[in-house]
Amino acid sequence: MKIGWLNKIQENLKEQYRLVVLHNATLKEKASWQFSLYRFFITLILLIIILIGITIALIAFTPLKEYIPGYGGIKHAQKIRILTQKLDSLEQIYNQYDYYEKNVRTILDGNVAQEDTISIDTTQQTQNLQPALTLSKTDSILLELNITPPVKSNKPTTTKIKPNNKENSLFFPPITGIVASASTMQGIFLDCKAKTSVYTPKSGTIIFQGQDIKGNQVIVIQHQTNTLSILHLPYSDILIKIGQMVKDKQAIAVLTKDQKVHYELWIDGKSVNPQDYIIF
Repeated sequence: MKIGWLNKIQENLKEQYRLVVLHNATLKEKASWQFSLYRFFITLILLIIILIGITIALIAFTPLKEYIPGYGGIKHAQKIRILTQKLDSLEQIYNQYDYYEKNVRTILDGNVAQEDTISIDTTQQTQNLQPALTLSKTDSILLELNITPPVKSNKPTTTKIKPNNKENSLFFPPITGIVASASTMQGIFLDCKAKTSVYTPKSGTIIFQGQDIKGNQVIVIQHQTNTLSILHLPYSDILIKIGQMVKDKQAIAVLTKDQKVHYELWIDGKSVNPQDYIIF
């Protein structure tokens, strides 16, 4: 019985079949294929083996192998570690620039509360103590480019800026001119001549260069230790651009007319007296 059953299956596999393709309207034969079930199954198995071989070759010899879970070992772990470190560094840089941007926006909007700041040179601070009125929040620093802060003194103090040759000074004078009035916590105003060059008081990065609502040029330099220098230049030719790195005493602008230049110094988000940090 068992032998008869196997013989019957073998005979069925060897039986010949024909696959015919006919024209639907004329019933004309277009193509035909003759095959047996035995040859059909053999061909199907070969096709499956070929497809499996192609798939294995693609995974083994192409970058697709990196998508296999657990593949890579030590080399890929090192690459992932390096990329993670770079990502952390980029995140720190982004947070720093975000902090700088918020700091600058706060300053330009005039929303920073003025507070007393400890001066580095206490002797010079004592000499510069004079009764003076400070600008209110509504009198934004950026909007007062041509206004001299009022001072309760009969004669305005006029001091010509001298070259800074002391090694222990923190900043250099940004421009050659005459101090127009006693300095306050809002910065200092300087009477300057045309064709005078404007320099960086200290190395840093240009984080803002543009115009205020009055159309005057404004340059903001980000120094180290969370320090900002702000120069208000009503009429000038700008020599730098946003994002540029600048060095000490590097020329950044040239005045085109006689004008008042307003210079501000900000440390840790607070406006300080520039004369406490620069020898004028």
